[in-house]
Amino acid sequence: MRYRPTSFLLLSPFVLSVPYFFYPYVAGSGGLWGLGAGVGLIALGHYLYLLLQVSYYACGLSRLYLGLGGMVFALSAVSVAAPEYMALSVAGLFFTLAAVVHFGVSERVFPGWLSGVVWLFLWNLLGGLIALPARHLVKRDVWFWWAEPPADPLYALAVGAAGAAATLILGRIEALARYEVLNNKCRGRNGRG
Repeated sequence: MRYRPTSFLLLSPFVLSVPYFFYPYVAGSGGLWGLGAGVGLIALGHYLYLLLQVSYYACGLSRLYLGLGGMVFALSAVSVAAPEYMALSVAGLFFTLAAVVHFGVSERVFPGWLSGVVWLFLWNLLGGLIALPARHLVKRDVWFWWAEPPADPLYALAVGAAGAAATLILGRIEALARYEVLNNKCRGRNGRG
């Protein structure tokens, strides 16, 4: 699927925040299974959100990597079934990071795995700094799904917008992500600038 890259950034904060909106309804609908589905939705939202950040540079979104979101959902959903399964949520987190970096490397967004990891670290740091006003206002952290109740959807939307802004800023550092080259590729594919 090929689109103008700005559509990925505009969509991404909503992708992050919508699971937080539905979490109370899903988690309260069916005991442990409902809770697992709610946690899985939040993890899936985080995965798709990160994927959209890299897709902005890549000028495309792979169906394969979209499909891998099912693995993230399953790992996180099962992790709440019993205390001994909690490690699956950590596995889901590492799977998310590895899949997103692999997508960036395979699309030639990142020169290699190391630059992809550095980009993720700097992106998280910069996005966190941009989102500081929202964090002080709500006094919760969007990344901790085990906090009850989960983060406010509007707060997740603000953090998502901060991450999208960080993606825009870091895209100008060509040593981290080859945005300019890929942006020209996007123009060629879409036939417009």
